[in-house]
Amino acid sequence: MDWRIIGLELGYNYEFGSYQNTLKRIKHRAEDLSRILVVNEKSIFSYNFNSEAIFKLKNNNAFGLGFFSGDVLNNPKELKNKDSSFHGLFLSYKYKKYTFSFIREIGAEVRSSKFGLSYQLFKKQ
Repeated sequence: MDWRIIGLELGYNYEFGSYQNTLKRIKHRAEDLSRILVVNEKSIFSYNFNSEAIFKLKNNNAFGLGFFSGDVLNNPKELKNKDSSFHGLFLSYKYKKYTFSFIREIGAEVRSSKFGLSYQLFKKQ
């Protein structure tokens, strides 16, 4: 078993194109509705602290379980007086060079689930 007690991740999201254009249109329509908050910043920096336990089943197989908690660093004006923190958990299963993952993230008003697949290009020496 490997235990990664404390990890730090820094994130940068840059959104552009048709997605950003759609957010602009939605924001103009939603300005009169107090329940809808549209944050259409193109650049958002975030951080999170995490902890993860990896259980090695065999030489080529491993199961991971972890959790994280973080916040947005450069809060846009729409979020100045709002809670922008988030937290969640993640599960992973590694088979040879492939890793299958599931992430569940919860924020003040948003909940999301993501599935992932990654491939290890280089082997550590």
